[in-house]
Amino acid sequence: MTEMIEEIDLTNYAFNFLGNKITDLKKKNFIYGKNGTGKSSITKAIKEQYGEVYNVQVFDGWQGIIGFNDRLDSIALGTGNASLQEDIEKIDSDIENIMKDIEKPELKDKVNLFVKLEDAKKFSSNQTEKLEKFYTHSAGDITDKLSLGRRYNKNNFKNDINQANRLPDTEIIKLRGTIEAKKIQIENQLTFINIDFSKYFTAVNEILQTAVTPMGIIEELSKNIDKQTFAKEGMNIHSREEHEVCAFCGNEIDVQRWEMLDNYFSDEVKKLDRRIMNGIRFVNEGLNDVEKIQKIKNNQFYPDFNDKINELNMDILAKKEKYKVFLKKLEKALDDKKSKTTIKIEPIQIDIPDDFFLVEEKYLKIYRFNQDYSNNLESEKQSAKNKLRYHEVKEKLEQSDYEGEKIELLKYKVIQQTLQKEYDDKILAKKKSEKKRIELIGKSSSEVVSSKKINDFLKGLGTQSFELDYVQTEGEQKGQYRIKNITGEERSIQTLSEGEKNIVAFLWFINNLEKVNQDEAKNKIVIFDDPMTSNDDNCQYLMMGIIQKFYQDQNHPQMFILTHNNHFYLQVTPSKKKYPTPGKSSNQKYMRLLKNDGKTEVKIIENSRDELKPIYDELWEELKFAYDHHKTIFMWNNMRRILETYNRFNYRQTSPRDIESQFDKITDKALAIGLVKSLHVNSHIGYETDIDISGKTRDDLKILFEIMFEKLGAKKHFETYWQ
Repeated sequence: MTEMIEEIDLTNYAFNFLGNKITDLKKKNFIYGKNGTGKSSITKAIKEQYGEVYNVQVFDGWQGIIGFNDRLDSIALGTGNASLQEDIEKIDSDIENIMKDIEKPELKDKVNLFVKLEDAKKFSSNQTEKLEKFYTHSAGDITDKLSLGRRYNKNNFKNDINQANRLPDTEIIKLRGTIEAKKIQIENQLTFINIDFSKYFTAVNEILQTAVTPMGIIEELSKNIDKQTFAKEGMNIHSREEHEVCAFCGNEIDVQRWEMLDNYFSDEVKKLDRRIMNGIRFVNEGLNDVEKIQKIKNNQFYPDFNDKINELNMDILAKKEKYKVFLKKLEKALDDKKSKTTIKIEPIQIDIPDDFFLVEEKYLKIYRFNQDYSNNLESEKQSAKNKLRYHEVKEKLEQSDYEGEKIELLKYKVIQQTLQKEYDDKILAKKKSEKKRIELIGKSSSEVVSSKKINDFLKGLGTQSFELDYVQTEGEQKGQYRIKNITGEERSIQTLSEGEKNIVAFLWFINNLEKVNQDEAKNKIVIFDDPMTSNDDNCQYLMMGIIQKFYQDQNHPQMFILTHNNHFYLQVTPSKKKYPTPGKSSNQKYMRLLKNDGKTEVKIIENSRDELKPIYDELWEELKFAYDHHKTIFMWNNMRRILETYNRFNYRQTSPRDIESQFDKITDKALAIGLVKSLHVNSHIGYETDIDISGKTRDDLKILFEIMFEKLGAKKHFETYWQ
């Protein structure tokens, strides 16, 4: 790696420069150019192309070197501290904003997070208190209604809310019955009759389907069932005594007639009659058994089972009625058969009733529950009391629109929780910021040595001098300095001028160059990019002297000074300038940036004739340049500035218009007024334009300008500068 850079590539800035490179760079490089000619672009190009290879140090003003701490009314000195100061100021601002949100505001009508959270807590507390009163009053009412005594309070009521349940009136009556119930001495369980009705059905239908044919022949009975029935019944109601008279016809019933009837109604008929009679008797016994079926005794069961017992009793009665209907129908059929033994009768079509199996099964289940209930009567009573209490709780909840009030409380709780989370997050953010602030403060440096050297230089400002006073505050960043004037009184940092800020930053930059770690692999390059930003003469000369001392050191690094200030350029450059000569190298290079047709030309100053002149000389050169390049519009501005300067030095006037007072003749005065007014108007129009609103040519302007100096008695002055 070479000790210094030898060229700058301007390809990336072709939009601003005519050439693509600046070559043959020296250890000392002085560049003059007005604002807008590309000085900062050259600095950027150096940093972009050589920042990785060289240690490029740039001073381009106080920004980035000085930070402001309004809270301490101090400045943070140094690039590191200034950068930290910005970060710390940002953190302080963040903390301040957080504190504005989480602390009680001084103004009553100010609303912040603290106020919102407190309001949410208040609303939530009021709603909670409202519900608590409801719990207390409700518990008292239920206690009085159910005679619960002191055992029941608002906490019990709140615990009952989840069990709250409205009951129908019938259930309430039943529960009250349970509470008032005495212990029952339960009898043995009932047994239910088991009648096989299918046998009845089958036996009766068999009888109905049986027919007996008479053995003898009685014409008047043949084919007449009614007469047969009448004869058969007559045999039963008449005796066989001698001279028995027929109740129907009144004739005596002789022995022969009895023999004929006996022969007609044989033994088979008698057997069938007996079967019918036995069947009727059997059915009647069944009816007697059915009549004996009893209902279940309600008094043997606790109120909880009354409904089910009533249902079972209704089933029993219904089944009992079905049994009667069934048996009576069988009985009637058999009774009808008595007179129809000689013919078959159609079987009975009727459903056979179910037995008592299902009824008995239900009964036994209830019976066992009833026994268990009796064994646990006290707990059942307590359960009944609980259910009644839950019913009362439900009524209280419905009467008070409890759900609506609960939702209202939940709404406030959600708002409070959301705000509390936001509040806690801000507290956490504040703690993190405070921790980060402590870390940044730990990275800050005191810069005490630098400040002492800076104060030594600042004393050279004479009556305008001031000094830096180190601020050592517990918990605050290092490198903080207050400002004291020449009498030792503190000044606010707000009173620092741009020049004062600039000179402090410049002095720190120069001093810091000695502390910059000199990496063996990297040579240092120092750039002063328009370092003079103020018109403070004291500051200018102090800065010039320091820079000259800096580059007079034989071991100084490669240096670039770029400025727009003519006076600064002339003063800061070496008094003995070395220009390039054949066969002889120089460690100095001088360049001038000239704007031409919108682009900058880098003009190398190779001899003293091309070197910059004082400002007044520069104005004449620019006027001649504008004339030679037909830039008529530029001539107006230069002519005005030349007259201002000439007027100030010769007549101690401040405006070129005052020149008119130097003319006695009216014609000369009118000429002066006309020219000065034209200069004033036309020198303030657009900068980059060739439009001449005056209508004057370049030669017209030259002639007028020459006449003006001739009338002032300074024709020789004009001719000297024009040439």
